[in-house]
Amino acid sequence: MSLFSERETAFEEQFAREEEVAFLLRVARERRFGLWAATRMGLDEQAGPAYARSLVEAAVRGDTEAQIVARVQRDLGAAGVMATPNELGQAMTLANEGARRQIVGADPEASGTG
Repeated sequence: MSLFSERETAFEEQFAREEEVAFLLRVARERRFGLWAATRMGLDEQAGPAYARSLVEAAVRGDTEAQIVARVQRDLGAAGVMATPNELGQAMTLANEGARRQIVGADPEASGTG
């Protein structure tokens, strides 16, 4: 195999790994964010994980972060729970940091990717 082919293969493999990690991070983040929202809404031990799973499914279908946050804000409002955009943003940030620790196992500041 030529040097060029080896480098090309290495870049393709790296890209695939990065895409997989990004996907796993997104799934873990949406799950954590969904569980946070479910707790705020007072959902029980069965409904809470189901709610979180529905956010993961929405993300896999292609919903953007903004769409997920808007949905959670609507759902919280429908449950009589008020949440400011700042509070939702903080919850999403914490969910993202927790997901990064879970998947990558590193402090996002230390890795330079946070």
